[in-house]
Amino acid sequence: MKNPELATLLRSHQHEITSAWVISLQNLPDSQYKRYSPAILETWAKQWLAGIIEILISGSSQFLDKYVGEVVNARIKAGFPIYEVTEGLLLSKEAISPIIWSSYSVNSQKAIESIIQLDIILRQIITRFTHLFSDSMHHQLFMETRLRLSESESLQRTTTGLLEKLDLDEVLEIVSSEACRLTGATGSAVLLLEDEDWFNVTISTGQPLPILDRLPI
Repeated sequence: MKNPELATLLRSHQHEITSAWVISLQNLPDSQYKRYSPAILETWAKQWLAGIIEILISGSSQFLDKYVGEVVNARIKAGFPIYEVTEGLLLSKEAISPIIWSSYSVNSQKAIESIIQLDIILRQIITRFTHLFSDSMHHQLFMETRLRLSESESLQRTTTGLLEKLDLDEVLEIVSSEACRLTGATGSAVLLLEDEDWFNVTISTGQPLPILDRLPI
């Protein structure tokens, strides 16, 4: 839904909107937003407002997907729960609505239509955000589960090697191989203490091979 006039209005009052938005974010009780400085919150508010303005100008869902995707990735990395991000986005209406009411006649049709359009855009953003956030968290959980399973299997193979009373070289080879596989490294080595000043490269697997057989501590 395009509305260049509303986009222009929001752009001309950007500072007022973002300032009010930041105050609302800071006042959220027990929120992750309290961990961040007003300057960072202002940067986020400007990005969010820029996204809303761009949607009003272009009416493009393509931009909406890109915008929401960037927000999702950033908030997941920052450790935000989904409800806090959606709550933060909804606070934009509290910051924008007074600008709309003061710019048009109270209860005018244009003001009402602008508020309705803002609601629609926020609903679209939150719906897509929730969907992408859920997919990202599912993928993250899947990858973490695979990693834990891989670690468990690796420990089982190493323990089995010990219980089968293999000789030291065979056990160290298992340890080296499993360390290499779990970390995705191209090579690994096991160094054992020799005397008090040196490490001795006892076993190595993959590439590149250690340059030296003995390393000073």
